[in-house]
Amino acid sequence: MTDEVGLIPSALPHNISDLTRDLRQYLTTAGWQERPPGPGGALWFRGPAEESRALAVPVRVEPDSTEWHGVLDRLAVFEQRPLRDVYLSITTQFVDVTRFRTVGDDRISGSLPLTAGAQLVDSVHTMLRAAATTSQSPRSHISGNYSRSGEELAAQARMAHTEEGSYILPVWMPLTPPIEAEPDLGMEFHRASEPPERRVTRTLAQAINAVNEVLIKPERETKSSDVSALVPAGVSRELVNALHRVLVHPTVQTVEATFDWASALHSPGGIGRSVSMDATAAGRLKHAADALRVSRRHPAEVITGLIVEIRHTPGDLYGEVAIDTIRRGRPSEIRVRVTGTDLQNSFIWAPNERPMLVEGAIETTKAHRLLIARPNRFLPLNETFLSDDSS
Repeated sequence: MTDEVGLIPSALPHNISDLTRDLRQYLTTAGWQERPPGPGGALWFRGPAEESRALAVPVRVEPDSTEWHGVLDRLAVFEQRPLRDVYLSITTQFVDVTRFRTVGDDRISGSLPLTAGAQLVDSVHTMLRAAATTSQSPRSHISGNYSRSGEELAAQARMAHTEEGSYILPVWMPLTPPIEAEPDLGMEFHRASEPPERRVTRTLAQAINAVNEVLIKPERETKSSDVSALVPAGVSRELVNALHRVLVHPTVQTVEATFDWASALHSPGGIGRSVSMDATAAGRLKHAADALRVSRRHPAEVITGLIVEIRHTPGDLYGEVAIDTIRRGRPSEIRVRVTGTDLQNSFIWAPNERPMLVEGAIETTKAHRLLIARPNRFLPLNETFLSDDSS
């Protein structure tokens, strides 16, 4: 067993079933195939029959056990990667990671003034809490009324060890693995609902991207209509103020955010993977935060979320897409009747996990389903204001 075993961190608290699930998921994704198991475990094989490698995996993988470290050791040799990297690849498959990086006073490499560090941690916490609340229901001004369910989700986030760089603060969000339901007849597309924790990290990412695209990039004065367009993306006064607090610290020149999505799930589409803002933007952020103090109501209901179903009978003019969203504080599936280009494009937007924005009157059908029969708007959320620079 390698000496690196003692250097493996406890990335996340794992119970036995979680660690076993993560290892099996990792092996399956990497192309390993399981043979019928025996009472103590199973052999997994990878590669052509004449050159295949075998890996013995116990029925239950217990943290810090000899069997667990043995599996790690053999995988590290097979993949020719450091043991710690393999360990993190397995244990963070269901973890979204957001990294916040500040650039500025680097008189001592890899450090920043304590006051700036405290401001960064506090502001990142505020941004996450704000995004958790607006992921439940978009609000321009939370004013202390944080969503209870949002607060519970935000409390699951963990601060990892800082990483090498000017100063990098990683925030980990463990995700609940989605449970696939059996599709019904008539569905041409179906996927599991978005994990609630992923909705928080996606909202955080799309909100920061929206702030950058609408408030920072344009070489013009921000208009009130620009600020209103930010709200459906999850932008709130609290989130903008938190970004402002980081940028006005005298030693901070730039703040960057990067988003690494859990490898076991698809990455959301239409969201930039990295955003950078410099201190010169602080004034525009302050102006926008003041404008967001005034809450604006849309004449028709606006929902956001991913497409989880598409129903269309060949030859029919109309089809229906189901949007996985939050309505009145509860997870909801709202069907939208679409036709023409919108229907055709849905087959592109859905597998790419493009967050959608739909505006229109919601009615209850005889089958007790929620339906927007005549949407005023139906388009990817980022197309309302963002350039699609996602990878």
